Amino acid sequence: MLVSADLARVLLLASIPVAYALRALSMPQLYAVAAVAGTAAVLFDVTAASVVPALVPAGQREAGNSLWACPQSPDVAWLRTR
Repeated sequence: MLVSADLARVLLLASIPVAYALRALSMPQLYAVAAVAGTAAVLFDVTAASVVPALVPAGQREAGNSLWACPQSPDVAWLRTR
């Protein structure tokens, strides 16, 4: 599921420069790419978060979840710049 969601995003986003090069780029295509790529991103995030418990041993789940959640949190983004 993770690979499928990422592959969908790659193909969708790659369709933009291809359509531009062919002079076929349109606003409906941009809207569709944005909507479907956003849906694929949400699907990826939800699936990735649910995979953590399956991959991390029970005693280390708190640390595993914190490693997964910390880089995605905008509140701690400023920590990486210091």
